[in-house]
Amino acid sequence: MIVLVTSLDGGVGKTTLAAAMAYHAAANRGQPVLLIDADWEKAELSQLARAEYGPGWLSPFLTGEEPAVYKMRDGLYLVPGYDAAEAYQLYDFQISELEKALEAWVEGLPAFTAARGLPPAAIIDTTPTLRLSFLARLKERGVKTIFVADARAIGRVSDIKAEQYAAYFKLADAVVVNYTSFFARDAAPYTIRRVPTPKDLHWEAVAKAIIRNRHNRKTVEALLHKVYPPH
Repeated sequence: MIVLVTSLDGGVGKTTLAAAMAYHAAANRGQPVLLIDADWEKAELSQLARAEYGPGWLSPFLTGEEPAVYKMRDGLYLVPGYDAAEAYQLYDFQISELEKALEAWVEGLPAFTAARGLPPAAIIDTTPTLRLSFLARLKERGVKTIFVADARAIGRVSDIKAEQYAAYFKLADAVVVNYTSFFARDAAPYTIRRVPTPKDLHWEAVAKAIIRNRHNRKTVEALLHKVYPPH
């Protein structure tokens, strides 16, 4: 099982949803998960996890080094993404090159996890606005895609942007909408209620804040049931 969490805009809760899903699967369902921080714009998941700087998922393609794997808690591991963010921001890596590397990761993931005794299930946090052609190729490889949007952004988009949203919605296995008002709860089959940001910006505190809300917990459980059903 490989799940990719993506979006069309930044700041919509993509990374926090990936963290909440992984935490809930490992801590409350007893289903181990490997998180991969493939957001090459920010590597925010690596920062939330306070992972040490070290070789990440792109290192095999940059230096030939094996990527580091950090244990976040029992049943939950992280492959960081600092090297990919550095390559994108400082060395002007082309998006197509990063996409090819991530596609190769997806192809080689079963062998990677089996050789290291890691969970076969993976949740990949990505950068916003991945190309539809790339997402379609991953879909052909069996990757499940969760698309995250914000009700406020959807409500004020242009006709052209609305067409973009429609294309991503069609390709996704599940669409999740963040909302702040009661009336936005029917904006999509899956909705996440915005909650106050914890003072401790640590991945576990953020994940717990999301699923502490009963509505959010039901959404996370429904998403996991769809893309990572219990054995």
